Amino acid sequence: MRCKKMFFFSFFLVVIFIQPYLAGAQTGGPQETLNQYISDLQKNPNEFALREKIIKLVQGMKPQPSVPEEVERYLARGRAAFKGAAQPKDFEDAVNEFKKALLIAPWVAEGYYNLGIVQDKAGQYQNAIHNLKLYLLAAPKATDVKEVKSLIFEIEYRQEKAQKEIVTKKKEEEAKPDFNGVWTEAPLSDRSCWRYKFIVSGRQLTITGECVGTHSTFVWGTGTVEGRNFEGINPGSWFAGGGSIPPERFKGSLSEDNRTITMSRIIDPEVAKTAESRKVGKIFIQHLGRQEWKTCTWTHASQ
Repeated sequence: MRCKKMFFFSFFLVVIFIQPYLAGAQTGGPQETLNQYISDLQKNPNEFALREKIIKLVQGMKPQPSVPEEVERYLARGRAAFKGAAQPKDFEDAVNEFKKALLIAPWVAEGYYNLGIVQDKAGQYQNAIHNLKLYLLAAPKATDVKEVKSLIFEIEYRQEKAQKEIVTKKKEEEAKPDFNGVWTEAPLSDRSCWRYKFIVSGRQLTITGECVGTHSTFVWGTGTVEGRNFEGINPGSWFAGGGSIPPERFKGSLSEDNRTITMSRIIDPEVAKTAESRKVGKIFIQHLGRQEWKTCTWTHASQ
């Protein structure tokens, strides 16, 4: 009975000692796993989680894999490109060289440090933060760990500031008056429709009109612009197919979202440039019974 127990105990010890080797044989070992990880990374270079796996895997390998000479070459080229860079866009060459090195040997700490520094200079703040964190993972005992952590905090500040500037610029652009495009008012009874364009040059305003039914175009009015507000005169117009627009004074404004124009108009024979238009204006007033401001709305439409 004693021999039997000793047999089982010996067998148990054998299993314990050979288990790691059996597992290695089944998975192909750390080197094969590393090769597979690198192959996967080269298909998707932005997988930072996979880079972390590679770094941790290599740190547990004994001996650790050697760094190919080609990697040293790309690192040297990256350093040369970095030295010659003068503007943010110039740093892109250095970024590309360091990326090539880190696709071959994704565990090299120096590559991540250099890449992070260059990406910071290029304004690629998020990627710079990722790569400097990978550097800290790959070189946990480096003498500059504290300095690199401090640099990451600085880059985070630059990133936040840049994002705020983008948001502010976008809001400023959206807040700018934009009279461009085609503006339309309610369709006429014959299902034709007026289409207008605002042409702004400095403070000078020209409004052109088109009758879709007849395709005749004309200068509807001229005036001045101050921000979103405008005013001017329409001396009266005639268009093909018969009909006329009486002489008018107008004033209006553009909505904050640049989608609607609200305009008030009043017939005024005194702004007519021709006797005929002046006569048309007086006839309109007689027909209406009085001279008063009328408000209309034009909406932005596609070309």
